[in-house]
Amino acid sequence: MNGISSLRLRFAAKMAAPALAPCKPGRVTYTPPEGPIVGLTVGDPSKAPNYAKALEAAGLRVKLLDYRAFSVFPVQEHVEAAMHGLTGLVLTGGGDIDPALQGIENPSNTILGVCPERDHFERAAFQMAWKQDLPVLGICRGMQVMNWALGGTLHQDLDTAFGALLGHRQTDRGLPKDVPAEAIDIAPGSKVAKMFGAIRVAVNHDHHQGIERPAPGLEVTARAGDGVVEAVEAPGKTFAVGLQFHPELLWRDNPLYLAPFQAFAGSVHALK
Repeated sequence: MNGISSLRLRFAAKMAAPALAPCKPGRVTYTPPEGPIVGLTVGDPSKAPNYAKALEAAGLRVKLLDYRAFSVFPVQEHVEAAMHGLTGLVLTGGGDIDPALQGIENPSNTILGVCPERDHFERAAFQMAWKQDLPVLGICRGMQVMNWALGGTLHQDLDTAFGALLGHRQTDRGLPKDVPAEAIDIAPGSKVAKMFGAIRVAVNHDHHQGIERPAPGLEVTARAGDGVVEAVEAPGKTFAVGLQFHPELLWRDNPLYLAPFQAFAGSVHALK
């Protein structure tokens, strides 16, 4: 049996598994009876449990930060209300950041899932966490939000920028999102290398945008074989790490991919 056929069989088996219970916006889940509470941004509520369960497995309590739940306030006020009492922030995946907010006058026709209300909320939440030096973990879109909020730029479409040398939507190649299908190279000595205990790790992909120019304060610490940025981190902060891939979809099959959540949790606990 070839590799792709094997991956497809695994995908079929997963589809038959029971779905996770949905989470409610703004609600704190208490699977770990004690522990600090961190904020988890929400775009598509059906995807929130994947992140929340990983964070809980790492020993954290989770408060879901759905921008819609706080939208009755002006942006700064509802971010302050949302972030009150939190000791860390996780920025999750989702649609593209509004090109207009990035100063792009002629956006690509590949732009998907734009939600400026979410963009405003998450930028302000990240900037608050950054200012207070709270631990931050950004995943996929979340890494892009970190870069944009700090003044960096994004490739609007990787197929256009890189010629789709490897393809960063593995579903386009008939592969499910929850299997690692491409190796990335990680900078030795970086936080990402330390959390995985390796400088080459296989990851999963589901994105068509990526970092073009890294923002001041962020360093690129991992790249794919075609040069696409796969991880960034802030040397001057306690813990501010962005990952372009999706470990929240991988850790149940391989505990290696719980490492980002455990490293984030370690920094959160160290604040106490």
